[in-house]
Amino acid sequence: MVEKAGIGGGPTSGSASATPRAPDPIAAEAIRSISAHFKIQTNN
Repeated sequence: MVEKAGIGGGPTSGSASATPRAPDPIAAEAIRSISAHFKIQTNN
């Protein structure tokens, strides 16, 4: 499962949520970019 790549910086990512608890929009954008690189379908 590539989804368990630790996206979001949380041990309990839960299926690599596309919208992690990122207080900074920049972090969320970076995660989205990483997700795209990992070819993870972000169910938003």
